[in-house]
Amino acid sequence: MPTTVTTSSEKLDEICKTFAAHKGQEKGAKILGIHFEGSYFTKEHGGAENPEFMEDPSIEEFDKWYRDSDGMLRKISLAPERKNVPQFVRHIVKKGVVASLGHTSATYEEARKALDAGATMFNHTFNGMNLLSQHTPNIIGCALTADDVFDEMIADGHHIKPIILQMLFDLKGPNHIVLMTDCLRTGGMPDGEYVLSGMKVTVRNHIALLENGKLAGSTLTLDKAVRNLVNWEVCKPYEAIKMATYTPARSLNENCGCILPDRDADFNVLDSNLNVLKTFVNGKEKYSVK
Repeated sequence: MPTTVTTSSEKLDEICKTFAAHKGQEKGAKILGIHFEGSYFTKEHGGAENPEFMEDPSIEEFDKWYRDSDGMLRKISLAPERKNVPQFVRHIVKKGVVASLGHTSATYEEARKALDAGATMFNHTFNGMNLLSQHTPNIIGCALTADDVFDEMIADGHHIKPIILQMLFDLKGPNHIVLMTDCLRTGGMPDGEYVLSGMKVTVRNHIALLENGKLAGSTLTLDKAVRNLVNWEVCKPYEAIKMATYTPARSLNENCGCILPDRDADFNVLDSNLNVLKTFVNGKEKYSVK
């Protein structure tokens, strides 16, 4: 899903209108919807998100975005400790929009209230969250113990060390982990300096860093994430593939992600080393290694 950064409400509305104007015109990969990562975050765990635009959730604001996106706004990530989150979550899930929890200093109880209101996902689990301890389970404790939700996971080895990936996998399993990249627009680009939402980002040895030395995001691709999990022996190949295909689709109630009758004919052909050889969209070949 194309994912925004934290920016002004007006800019986000422009994005909604742009996607709506080109709805259904994809010539390659499908756009299943828009993911707003922000602006309803907390500054303490903002990461590469611009704190200038962080605010409390607004149902009126959401309704305008949703209307102007022609229903393409499909997912919003937010911090559950912000004002009126349960009411906001109940409102957006009625529209079929997924509520994901992240960039947050939330307690266990605040996270649980958001889940009870209808949130179903944790945004890049462990990253952009206050830490877990034996006395304060916080939002991470909720993410690890809630059975009825999905946990996103960045498998680049920088955001989460392989042993923690293993722990998360052992606790949640492939049916409840969504493998994601958190890839910036620096993905596939050479090392150098870039600007993200008005903030300087330096890519060095394929690691994207803010000026304070903290991670800004990743340059990871999803096929690399799958290979990482297998090479680190976190899980078996079919489990890694499931977390990159079937489980993400299920988290969005989409009709893709597996090869079955009446499902979308969207799939990749891989070699024995899990490298992509061909890509098919709606049964038509869109990419092939030459």
